[in-house]
Amino acid sequence: MWYFSKFDVVVTSQRAGAAKPSAEIFVYACEELRESASDCIYIGDNLKLDVIAATKAGMLGVWLDREQKTSEIDFYDGDKINSLSQIPMLLAKLTRISTE
Repeated sequence: MWYFSKFDVVVTSQRAGAAKPSAEIFVYACEELRESASDCIYIGDNLKLDVIAATKAGMLGVWLDREQKTSEIDFYDGDKINSLSQIPMLLAKLTRISTE
């Protein structure tokens, strides 16, 4: 697919030999990037399959809550954005926190 060339790494369940919510697919992504999980951020729109699974694999999971369902989820207190346009703001916040 033409858009694969726009990314450094493209991970599919077929390539990884595992599917979400297995931690193995996230570990595979980190290995492909040659980064430790603790240095990776995973942004996903499915709280269970994306965010919680990535967090269990050691990444920082960020919930992309486009429909703003936060009030329906009382157990999640992690990082959340409502739009991909908020990624620069999220990265700035995380950078500030890591330098404090």
